[in-house]
Amino acid sequence: KTEMQWLMVCHLIGPFFARLEKERTRVLSEVVIELYNIILQISNHAQIVHTDTIADLLYHIKYKHVGEMVKQEARRIIICLPDGLRNKLRFLHQARNSRNSLDNID
Repeated sequence: KTEMQWLMVCHLIGPFFARLEKERTRVLSEVVIELYNIILQISNHAQIVHTDTIADLLYHIKYKHVGEMVKQEARRIIICLPDGLRNKLRFLHQARNSRNSLDNID
């Protein structure tokens, strides 16, 4: 229900991502989408304070564990997040080869 609880959940389940990636990829993608949904729910009730930490964690999960598996679902959720967090996650939800993603780099 709170940002700190979400971070604690990530701390507890994070070590299992590598194993889920190898043994249960569908479960891993469901867990990751649920993490996105929870952070969206939290942002609807309170201001997100640790945007850098959350963004770093979500980037790590994407590039280390899930890749493009959850791209569409993540994009749908990211565009609903508050501006500060959405801006930090902009490279997760923009098309890789689009002109707009290149414009937003600087």
